[in-house]
Amino acid sequence: MAAGDPGARGWLAAVRLSDEALAAVRGAAEGEGLSCRAFDDAARAAAAIEADPPACVVVEAGLIPFCGQLRHHGPVRHVPALLLARPREASAVSLALQSGVSDVAMLPVNPPELRLRLARLLRPGPGADEAGPPAPAPERDACAAASELRIKQALKNMPVMVFAADEDGCILFFNPEFERVTGYTAEDVLRAPQALELLTPREECLLPARCDLPGGTLGEQHRRWTFQAKDGGERTIIWSNISERCPIQGWTRWGVGLDITEHVRLERLREEVERVVRHDLRNPVTAVVGLAALLREDPGLDARQREIVDRIAQSAGRITRIVENSLAFYRIERGTYLHMPVDVDLADVARTIAEELGHLAGMRGQTLRLELDGRPLAPEDALPVQANRSLLENIVANLLKNALEAAPDGAAVRLSLLPPARPGEAARLAVHNPGVISPAMRPRLFSRYETDKPGGTGLGLYSARLTAEVMDGSVTWTSSERDGTAFILHLPV
Repeated sequence: MAAGDPGARGWLAAVRLSDEALAAVRGAAEGEGLSCRAFDDAARAAAAIEADPPACVVVEAGLIPFCGQLRHHGPVRHVPALLLARPREASAVSLALQSGVSDVAMLPVNPPELRLRLARLLRPGPGADEAGPPAPAPERDACAAASELRIKQALKNMPVMVFAADEDGCILFFNPEFERVTGYTAEDVLRAPQALELLTPREECLLPARCDLPGGTLGEQHRRWTFQAKDGGERTIIWSNISERCPIQGWTRWGVGLDITEHVRLERLREEVERVVRHDLRNPVTAVVGLAALLREDPGLDARQREIVDRIAQSAGRITRIVENSLAFYRIERGTYLHMPVDVDLADVARTIAEELGHLAGMRGQTLRLELDGRPLAPEDALPVQANRSLLENIVANLLKNALEAAPDGAAVRLSLLPPARPGEAARLAVHNPGVISPAMRPRLFSRYETDKPGGTGLGLYSARLTAEVMDGSVTWTSSERDGTAFILHLPV
């Protein structure tokens, strides 16, 4: 569209631009209803601009003095100038903004961003008077624009999604990772504004992010968000709006996101496999228990055969408890477990688990001591608590197994029972070993899949804490070079 055509918004002057930049500027100008005139000579450009002031002037860093001259020439001082600069030209950008350049776009040119910046320059501000001169850009604005270039260059290559918008919702920036995950380019959003609504979640669409990712706890500012990408596939993002914590001038809203789609898929697959395994194991193991009971009633078995049958029954019983506990823990994790406490003898549970795991201590020459209130645990001692016996055995087994594996060869591991000191207090079971928890591991002790033990799953302490809490108890710990490490289970009586 030529400058003189009816309905034209005017024309744009492109002065001494590279071929690539000029092509992008022509496209952006056409998108805004402007014709584009290119000049290789600054003097000819100045004459044309003075004769017929354009809607905008676009230059590269070598023509900063040219912009300064325009800004101080009365008839054209109101014409906005857009500078195209590279990230390494930060000092030139600062000088240009102080000389009167209105805005800066990064080279190599991103056409959608260029059009957005051009549209902002052409948008009249409140109370704008084209006949009057614009206010000079303060020095801090020049520094901010130069900093923005450096920030955008750094964010462009980050392996996380980054998105920024101004107060009017206009896109200022989103990086290649954002485009890769969503499938939407900046050009898509320009042509289809509804795409932007898909890609910028409203607060009511966000769910709290559960800390199942490697690396520890996520703060409350993080939210989990699932949306439909351009290809129709579902994507799940951990999204964080960090505008308030990390303000950037001009970026009213900006945030970072991490694509956890594959993590979520694998988590769902793992849960389904676990569910099937639990279901499929239960029936055959129950059959083994029943067959062992029938065999034991055979009067023709000798003592050795009866011992073998008893071991089969005990092993099948342990597998049954594991499956049942696994099913219960599945419900605990999802908040659907109904706890029905009964009287359980914590002392008897301690003896049972100590007997089951005694072979681990024997293999490494360790000593396993059971105590009640500071003295050796006697066969007749009892300590009643309110719990589910099967789940309680699982907690104690996890704590004691961890202690035996963490303690050095030949060390003493102590399992201590402590009755409530006063009415209303909890009973305690403490498992102590002389080892020390590393400082790096301490903040992540109860996190899912977190472990520094070779071959460990990172589920023992995680499940122990969740199971204790569903039984109205808790698990605490202490660790020091002087006193070693103790995990303490607190349970109501």
